[in-house]
Amino acid sequence: MPRQGSRGERTLQRRITDEGSTFREVVAEARHELWRRLLADSASSIDEVECPLGYQDTGSFYRAFRDWEDVTPNRWRELNATDLAVEPG
Repeated sequence: MPRQGSRGERTLQRRITDEGSTFREVVAEARHELWRRLLADSASSIDEVECPLGYQDTGSFYRAFRDWEDVTPNRWRELNATDLAVEPG
């Protein structure tokens, strides 16, 4: 039977707390960054973006997105089209 918790988990929690954040805030920030990267690929449909982010339906994703950005995902793409060009790596 696996052990409950670990030193690594406690260390992570302590570091998050030391940074003045919470696990939920870190997850939300990571999710926000992920949707930006996914939306940067204009070949991806909104449906393809919402699923990896854990949204079961488009309506939920659109509501969350509007809370984050005050615009729809499609409008965000329009407004940020020049910023979405992928730099050569």
